[in-house]
Amino acid sequence: MTDTDAAAPEMGHILRDWNARQYLDDYYGHRTVPEDEAVMFRFIARGLREIGRHFESGLDLGCGPALHHAAQIVPWVDRLDMADVHESNLEEIRRWIRNDPDAFDWSVFIGAERGGLDAEDGQGGTLAEREAMMRSRIQLLPCDLREAMPLGKPAQYPLVTSYYCAEWVIPTIEGWRETMRNVTSVVASGGWLFLAGVHATEYAIVGGRPARCARVAHDDIRGVLGQLGFAPSTIHVDVTPGLRPQVTGIQGTFMAYAQRG
Repeated sequence: MTDTDAAAPEMGHILRDWNARQYLDDYYGHRTVPEDEAVMFRFIARGLREIGRHFESGLDLGCGPALHHAAQIVPWVDRLDMADVHESNLEEIRRWIRNDPDAFDWSVFIGAERGGLDAEDGQGGTLAEREAMMRSRIQLLPCDLREAMPLGKPAQYPLVTSYYCAEWVIPTIEGWRETMRNVTSVVASGGWLFLAGVHATEYAIVGGRPARCARVAHDDIRGVLGQLGFAPSTIHVDVTPGLRPQVTGIQGTFMAYAQRG
């Protein structure tokens, strides 16, 4: 895939024009948890409670440099593999695991009001306990969602998450469907997939410039999951409006989870 395969020349591309720390500062450098993230925390927490199952392992595929939703997953797994194509993203996570002084501070999104722990209704313990759990259970891997085997070898997990990822890799609806085949290939039979991304959005400002993405809508998500072998009765999809679409380009956010047949 070349830089111009699916993106107009004036657009940036998420795989080419990427600055992990700038992304964190732009989208997560808040003193309070934005409403769209609070909604997603509650959606994911509710889904995990409804599944009610502890997993030997989980995979956060295309994790980026972000750790706030990994914080929700670690109580449900013995090991959480986090995989990304950008080494800079993995290095941001390593800094946090090492507790480096310059590591990004996730305490607001994990432990503050409307954060990940708050969505667990007081059952999740303290911020320090959750951070210690994350540091003990997270392992890092490279991946490439343009490949049929994203981890470079056959692998399947009983729990897979992928947030703000698949719609950016090949930024057309056809490219998104192809990427979704690769994403779901690592979900074991009977396993669960949690997804999130931008909804009904054609581009978002990333690194100070617009980057094109696939324009994915509610029915596309439900349809592709059904086509890829997820039981229709288990497919849950919700959408929340974008907070500043005139500034970020993001028209909304989708959240979904489903079980593979």
